[in-house]
Amino acid sequence: MTPHELRSRRVAIGISVGELAFEVRLPIRAVHDIESSNLEVPHADLFLRALERLERGYVVRGKTDGADS
Repeated sequence: MTPHELRSRRVAIGISVGELAFEVRLPIRAVHDIESSNLEVPHADLFLRALERLERGYVVRGKTDGADS
């Protein structure tokens, strides 16, 4: 996974760097630095799992997929 792919998926989901950082339990600055890098994403499996959860609509800091219960 490249930083561009990471950022593109994050933006497509509609979450901020801070929300992704919360999901992967990293400081916001670390996620920002990773997205700004030209290197492969470290711990890409961690980001992939988080992105897949988010794409399926799991809750992020009180956000849901929009469905009312």
